[in-house]
Amino acid sequence: MRKHVKELVMLAILGVFLSPCCAAVPGDLDGDRIVSDQELEAAKQASLKGEMNSSQLAEIEHIHDYYPREVVDGNGQNITLYSPLKRIACFHAQAVEVLRTLKSGDKIVGISPQAQKEQADFFLELSKLPGIGSTTAPDLEATLALHPDAAILYNTYQTTECETLQKAIEKIDPGIVVLHFDCYKPEYHISDVEKLGAIMEKENEAEEYLKFYKDLIGKINSTLKKVKSDEQPRVYLESSNDYNSCAKGSGYHQKIAMAGGDNIFANLGAQYPVVDPEAVLVKDPEIAIKLVGHSNSSIANGYSVDDPSSMEAVRERMMNRSGWSNLTAVKNDQVYIISNEIYGGSHFFVGVSYLAKVFYPDLFEDLDPREIHQEYITRFQGMDLDLDKHGVFFVPELD
Repeated sequence: MRKHVKELVMLAILGVFLSPCCAAVPGDLDGDRIVSDQELEAAKQASLKGEMNSSQLAEIEHIHDYYPREVVDGNGQNITLYSPLKRIACFHAQAVEVLRTLKSGDKIVGISPQAQKEQADFFLELSKLPGIGSTTAPDLEATLALHPDAAILYNTYQTTECETLQKAIEKIDPGIVVLHFDCYKPEYHISDVEKLGAIMEKENEAEEYLKFYKDLIGKINSTLKKVKSDEQPRVYLESSNDYNSCAKGSGYHQKIAMAGGDNIFANLGAQYPVVDPEAVLVKDPEIAIKLVGHSNSSIANGYSVDDPSSMEAVRERMMNRSGWSNLTAVKNDQVYIISNEIYGGSHFFVGVSYLAKVFYPDLFEDLDPREIHQEYITRFQGMDLDLDKHGVFFVPELD
C-alpha cells in the first residue's frame, strides 16, 4: 500500500517497519562488516572442508581485497561501502537506464512507475521488476520487502521529497545506502556515469560509454564554435503541457543550449515556468518545439509506435493556435514535435543531435541522429530493434 512520505517517517519513528539494521557482509564473522585476514583464512579453511563453494570463497576474497571502499555520489556525499551492491531500488527511470548502460541491470530489484509502465517498451525485461513507487509517491513497504542494499534518488530534482524519503529509509534501516544521481541533466551526466561506474565496479563500461558520448558532444561543440551568439536561432520549447516551458537550471534548457539554440524564456525564475501565450507571440521564436510524453501517453510515440500520425496531429494543432500564423517559426515551417524518450531521459543526447541538425542544417549535414540512436540502444542498452523499421521520435522526420 502506497503512503505519503511524511507518514512513512512517522511510521519509521514508531517502529512499524522491522528490517535488519545492516546487511550481513559475506565472510564477516565478528559483525564489524570488514573481512579481516583471519576471517579470510577461516573462509579458505571452510572451502577446503567443503562447507563453502568456490564462488562464495571468491566473493569473500574480493571483499577482503577491495572493501571497505569510499565512494562519492552525485551530491557529494562520502559513502562507505562494505561490500558490492547487489540489490538496488531505483526510484527513477533514468538511474535504471544508466545502470543498464553499465551492464548492471541485473543488480536492480525495484523500479519506478515510469520504468515499469510508461517506458516498458524501452526497458523490456527490466520493466517487469516489482514496482516501488516514485520519489513523490514511494511504496516503502514494497521497497523493504525486496531487501535492497541501496536506493537511488534524484539529486537536483524533487529535492524536498528526496530528502524526506532518504530520512525515512535511513530511519528504518541505516544499512541501506541512499545514493543521489539525476542521470538526465547534461551538466552532471559525465560525473554521474563516472561515479556510478566506480560504485558498481564498472569503470571500463563507464569509460566505453563516455567515449561514445564525449565524441558526439565534442563533434557538436566543435561545429558550434563557428556560430556567433547573435546567429543562434530563437527557440521556444514547451513540455507535453501547453505553454509549460523551461528556463536556466532545467535539463530542457541545457539541451537547447547544447544544440546551439537561444531559449527565449531562459531568464525566467522557475526552471519550468508556465508562460503567457501572448509572451510567445511577442518573443516570436524562429523555431518551436513541443515534447510529448512517454510511450503510453495519449499521443502515440516511442519504440513500439510505427505510425507518426498522432505526433503529426499535435504539430498541426500547435501551428493552428490563435495568433501563431504570424510567428516566424510557423511561417518557415520550423515547428517540431519530439518524444521525451530521446530528450528527457539519459539518452537526451539523441534529442540534442536532432535539435542541432534543425538549428543548423548546413553545419550538421553529416550528423545522423537516427544512426546515433541506433548505436546507443544496440550497443549500450542491449536492444534488438531496427529504428529504420520501428519507432517514432521526431516529427517531421529530417532528411
